[in-house]
Amino acid sequence: MKPFMKWSAFLILGTFLLSACSEQTATKESVNRDIETKVNYESEPKNTEAELHEEEPKEVSMEELDKESVDETAVIDWELALKELASEGSSKTEKADAAERLARDYKPNDDELADFQKFIVDEFKSGKYLADSGNDAYMLSNIFRSVVVNRSIEESQPISEFAYDFYQNSKFVYRGADTVDSDSVKSNEEQMNKSLQEIK
Repeated sequence: MKPFMKWSAFLILGTFLLSACSEQTATKESVNRDIETKVNYESEPKNTEAELHEEEPKEVSMEELDKESVDETAVIDWELALKELASEGSSKTEKADAAERLARDYKPNDDELADFQKFIVDEFKSGKYLADSGNDAYMLSNIFRSVVVNRSIEESQPISEFAYDFYQNSKFVYRGADTVDSDSVKSNEEQMNKSLQEIK
């Protein structure tokens, strides 16, 4: 073999060996990195089963949610709350505003809502609803019931419109801002009569 061919073969063989060595080094480094990652991952503290359960949000069934909402509603004794409100020394405006706030937070059940509707319609038809405007407990009850009906039923429904006009008259006459025979009260009553004709 000629000398230059020996050198060429030697160079090719050397290049091949260097290439093989660097691939092996790269593979070892890769393996070492994988091992370090695995060691670091495994060395992180694992949550105990109890801790895992604490972090998971608890699932609540629809029945439990319904029961909770019923319980919340049952907690509010609106009749007692209105009686206490009526006996306070605050102004009629403050009492009316407090009754309205109570009504806005109140969630009636279906039977109660039907009773409230019947009550305000009957009181209007009998002409009683403004007859005793000095009776705090009665007028606050009218305000409360009418706000609950208005807020619980779609505005487009005649009973909701009726309840709103009933509320307006009850509130403003009770507070002394209107009189029973004022134009605004009479105008609202005309609207209430129209709504009653549409109520099925």
